[in-house]
Amino acid sequence: MKVIVMGAGLAGLSAAIYARAEGYEVQVIEKNPLPGGKVWQWQHGAFNFDMGPSMIIETWTIAEVLRIAGQEPLEFQAVSPLFSVWLENQCWTVDADSAVDMVRSLAPEDAENLSRIARKMETVISDVRASLLQRPVKGPLGIINRHLLRIASIIDPRLSASEYAAKNFRSEILRALLSTYPSYTEHLICKSPAIAVFVPFLMLQDGIHYPKGGVYAIAEKLYKGALEMGVEFVFDSEIEHIETDGARVISVGDMHTADAFICTADFNHVQSLLGRKSDGKAAHAYFAAAVAVDRELPFTHHTFLIPKDYQVAHQSIDAGKVPDEYPLYLCIASKTDWDCAPKGCESLFIVGVLPSTQDHDWSDKEPVFDNALKQIERMTGERILPSAKKIVAPDDFEQRFNNTGGSVFGLSGMHNPLMGFREYNKDKEMKNLYYAGATVQPGSGVPLVIRSGKFAVDLMKGS
Repeated sequence: MKVIVMGAGLAGLSAAIYARAEGYEVQVIEKNPLPGGKVWQWQHGAFNFDMGPSMIIETWTIAEVLRIAGQEPLEFQAVSPLFSVWLENQCWTVDADSAVDMVRSLAPEDAENLSRIARKMETVISDVRASLLQRPVKGPLGIINRHLLRIASIIDPRLSASEYAAKNFRSEILRALLSTYPSYTEHLICKSPAIAVFVPFLMLQDGIHYPKGGVYAIAEKLYKGALEMGVEFVFDSEIEHIETDGARVISVGDMHTADAFICTADFNHVQSLLGRKSDGKAAHAYFAAAVAVDRELPFTHHTFLIPKDYQVAHQSIDAGKVPDEYPLYLCIASKTDWDCAPKGCESLFIVGVLPSTQDHDWSDKEPVFDNALKQIERMTGERILPSAKKIVAPDDFEQRFNNTGGSVFGLSGMHNPLMGFREYNKDKEMKNLYYAGATVQPGSGVPLVIRSGKFAVDLMKGS
């Protein structure tokens, strides 16, 4: 039986490996010239930048698929400190071993609550691993299992992340972090479900990790494993149409035929290839910039900059506008990996979650980039003078990856608000079409898209 996997990102590489391990003949077709998808690199002289995800958690998901591919595990380094959070000119630097003590010192009114909630989050994390990371949820009845019900008993699904933070903490900086972090996982910022707050607690429990060789090393290792298993790859080949016969897909692109198909592209984009009209609104999108800096910066590897008016900024972004200031995430991989920048220099990666191309004309990116540098200087006193830069805005994501509105998350509001579920991993009509990637279950982020590849193959086996 032959399987075609559409897309060679992490989801596609994962699906290819899991499918090949089951004995299927596997062919992967990729639009771009290299594997990795949204995990890719940009180099400028001796500066190296990972241009996609950067906070790596749940490394067991990576280890599992590499083991199945017959590869040695990747070497990971624990990032220390975990991250810093700035709320205006107030900065907390967080490490797993000292987080509670730090809160006890800086916000004693929240120390007891933080300890209590952290203990409860251990149960949530265990239940997430036992449910959402094992199989997709299909329909309302799929929610009725002991793990998801227990999660709902701990984190009220009726609350937004902001409401949960306000209910449980008095410290403005804790409220700001827990309210803002979910914006990096798709949902309307002001309406992010409270379940999303478990991720920072997962980081406190298990740490944040950095792979030797950079995040792109994950894609390289998966690609190597897939090749050695006998997976065939076709690059520089965009799939612009899908041919069907009744309730089956029979070919994609330039007459690539197979018995089953796993698509890892944006779910909404695939629906358009199937002739299904969608007027859905895109989720928010990433605005990112890699900046080569010819001096050292006094930031940690991972830093969140949250302006005092972040709630107003959130409302503006949700309304489709780009405010002058908004929450920024800074990644300086050179703090952990000295190969990312020349000695005495830094590789700075800036990310903001802003409106998609449906709401904003991204043809002029420079003012947004300039405002980000001004915000960094105003909040921290550090003036950034780029020696080189590369901006990646929503229109770039749309062109390079066919993401609806340039959003890496696909459509907004396509999930069940109870737990944030995305689309199921099997097509509702086509009997041999399956889905993986960031726009379907279990969601976005390195461990989740890797699991989505397994979900698709498991459903294919079951059929």
